[in-house]
Amino acid sequence: MQGLGDVLGDFFIQRSVARANQPGRHISRETPLLAGPSGHPPSESDSDSAVAEDPAVEVVGEPQTPSDKARLLKIFTVKDDTFELHDNRLKAKTAADYLRRLTYLFLYAHDCHGRTSAPEAELMTVLRTAKAIDRSGNSYRWLKKRVGFVNDGEDRIKLTAPGREEAKKALNEALDPKVEDGWNPDKNQPKKRGPRKQKP
Repeated sequence: MQGLGDVLGDFFIQRSVARANQPGRHISRETPLLAGPSGHPPSESDSDSAVAEDPAVEVVGEPQTPSDKARLLKIFTVKDDTFELHDNRLKAKTAADYLRRLTYLFLYAHDCHGRTSAPEAELMTVLRTAKAIDRSGNSYRWLKKRVGFVNDGEDRIKLTAPGREEAKKALNEALDPKVEDGWNPDKNQPKKRGPRKQKP
């Protein structure tokens, strides 16, 4: 009996020590690691692939180029269903060049905002407000030629493919600080003639 008691005593002592060495269950406050494809914690390559597959994750890289729609709002202000010119520095070289650029940019602004055409009356309002219509009639003669734009029915006009290319070129130059603003109506208006001198 004494030998049996010693054996049982040793057995219960070992079980008590084993239980004491087992770690207790607890909830970690740290974010658990997600297992990678191999079942192990994810590596940097696994993280990169996860970012690439998840469209909701924003990848920070080189800044994106603003769209022409946003860039045009540096020249025009949206008012109701049309546009008003708020920066007349279009980097034109002459009055005729200014008329051409403003016409293309106005129609292109409508195009970029989902309107394939614009009322011709609204274009004429913008041109008059911007002092782009001359008194000699050259402006009206150029507009009647429909260079770079065509009629779209019901007194509406729209850009052609060459006109759209001209509009993009004009937009790039207008927003390029390196391009000199050679002509705009604020600084190149013709001087009013004074009263004629009467002959003695």
